[in-house]
Amino acid sequence: MSITINAIKRIPTQTKHYYERMSIMPERYRFLKRLIVITVCTMFVLMTGVGLLFCNYVNSYSQDKKLLNNNADNDNIINSLIDEIERSTNPININNNTNILFLSGASINEVDFCGIININRQRKEITAMILPPNTGINKDDNFNLLNSLFSIYKGKKINASEALEKENIQNSINDNIPYIENAFDIQIDYYCFFHERTIIEAINALGGVEYYVPIELNYSDPYKGLFIHLEEGMQILDGKAALDYLKFIKSNKQTKGESDFYDGSQQKRITAQEEFLKELFKQKNSITYIKRLIQISDSLLSDVVTSLDSEILLKLLPPENFFIGYDFVTCEFPGNEKIVNNSLTFIKNSYELSRKTERYFK
Repeated sequence: MSITINAIKRIPTQTKHYYERMSIMPERYRFLKRLIVITVCTMFVLMTGVGLLFCNYVNSYSQDKKLLNNNADNDNIINSLIDEIERSTNPININNNTNILFLSGASINEVDFCGIININRQRKEITAMILPPNTGINKDDNFNLLNSLFSIYKGKKINASEALEKENIQNSINDNIPYIENAFDIQIDYYCFFHERTIIEAINALGGVEYYVPIELNYSDPYKGLFIHLEEGMQILDGKAALDYLKFIKSNKQTKGESDFYDGSQQKRITAQEEFLKELFKQKNSITYIKRLIQISDSLLSDVVTSLDSEILLKLLPPENFFIGYDFVTCEFPGNEKIVNNSLTFIKNSYELSRKTERYFK
């Protein structure tokens, strides 16, 4: 009797333990299930990420390969130029000190930018002296302004073919270079006239110039078709904006603080031009940008009249670095503006000019 009673008493205990074990097992199963799901999802995400990275790598590799091929093409351009220099059968004696006269404008009758560039290969230095376009020049006992010295139409336009036009420009520059040499005591070795649209195209090809415009610039001249508006501040100047900046001399109505930077004088304008040229040289004097200019050289040269033929130009370019590593120096043209014959004329300071030409251009 007692045994039966004890057995009956043990049954609930065993049943309780059984059900306790059974209640625990589903929780374990649920944990394992969650663990498996999390693991699978994690692996899926990782595999997807790796797959995307691999696809991106493949895409990047193909892009880099294209870029390398393009760079190889560009390197071939540079190497071909160097080979042409070395293969030249007509040796040209290029001095370590070379002076090039640069002129630019809407036409040879409207020269707005004049300058002399000195390339000194021994000192690895490029010096730019911007000449005020209204500089007084003596020619055959007559007093002329520099920007009108090269005029080939004498006030009236003559229709001419492009070839004849370039020939007339060449003749005009060649005829007048002796007067410039005499006035500034500088030997001019070569000259280069380029249309102002060449400046626009070249700077656009270089990707523009990052530059700080110190004050808002506004100028309007409907007669010349010149409209300038540049905001103050750091910005990327494209070709047109850069040309406007180089042209600017004063606002139609001067604003407060403008005289600190522009007062209508050539000195202030040239100072701004020099600062821009320094920044341009600093940003763009690398093999990458030189290649860009080489690639569009045919287009650029279509608007250029120069005594620099391809052989001379190749001799001027240092084949080892293409001017990379050269210092760029600006040399201020000394003098001041006066009224001469009812025209605002820049009169040189002969003594100071002599000192500077001796240092930088001889």
